[in-house]
Amino acid sequence: MPMYGENPWLDIQKQRQAEHEDWHVDFGPSLPKIPADATAAEMRELVAAHKMAGFVNKHLDDKEVCELLELLPDDERSFSLTVDNWAVSGTQDAGGWNCTAHNQNDDEATFKLPADLDKTQAEMEAARAIRERFGTNPEDELNDLSDGMIDILQRLSIDNPEKAIRLYMLNRLPADLAEEFGAAYDKAASNGQDEDLLSIVSDPLVSFANHEAVFYVFKWRTPQLTEALEPSFISFVDSNKGGRALSLPLLTYLFEEFQKQNSDGPTEKAPTEDELRNLSDAELASLYFKTRALAAQTGPRPVGVWK
Repeated sequence: MPMYGENPWLDIQKQRQAEHEDWHVDFGPSLPKIPADATAAEMRELVAAHKMAGFVNKHLDDKEVCELLELLPDDERSFSLTVDNWAVSGTQDAGGWNCTAHNQNDDEATFKLPADLDKTQAEMEAARAIRERFGTNPEDELNDLSDGMIDILQRLSIDNPEKAIRLYMLNRLPADLAEEFGAAYDKAASNGQDEDLLSIVSDPLVSFANHEAVFYVFKWRTPQLTEALEPSFISFVDSNKGGRALSLPLLTYLFEEFQKQNSDGPTEKAPTEDELRNLSDAELASLYFKTRALAAQTGPRPVGVWK
């Protein structure tokens, strides 16, 4: 079940529509949030507007392209969200995203974001700007995971990564958000109505927990991603994810590219028999789970979430 920024019924609706009308849209990695009950025509309009917005954002230095901003739907050029106790809104013009925030004490903060950000990127950057400016760390609002829960998640990550991501979030989120997320996830899984799920995942704190969960589940499934490589891999992802929401397929692809760029580095030396005999219980357990993760990777792999 997709957890972030996707419509699980989109392909089904496309297949049904194709029986009555020939049509095709080339869907890229970035999509607008499409209602589950949208018609094929409405989908085309939403995707076309989103693609046009992406093109305009990347060519705002071109005066003629910049004039197309006025033709974009308001929904692609504005946003509003709640970040902690701040209500944040933003509108896009040729100069950038003009953002305004108010809190419960009627304090006001204004700031500007680069014009080449799309709506989703602008929302995430606005949330980050508010938290950096006023000293609120989303991790302070999340629950710590116990050692026992981490052990469960590491095991589950190998055999059922989707379930591991869901369980990670349910245990990391505050009780009220965890309950709301769980209900929305179950509803989407049972009948495909994912509007509530997309709404709750758009909350900055839930989005943060989702990206964190995706990264750690990927890390636990990928024994080749050692502690020594992790910092440089994180930097590589930050530079190459291109504003896309973090997902296991995306991380799998980026890790393969990362390995290609670092293939000339020193290879890890295999342990000797004596070293294997002297492993502690904890080291043996770690080796066992890494071996299972490698075995799992030899099966079917996804084809084409981040902290």
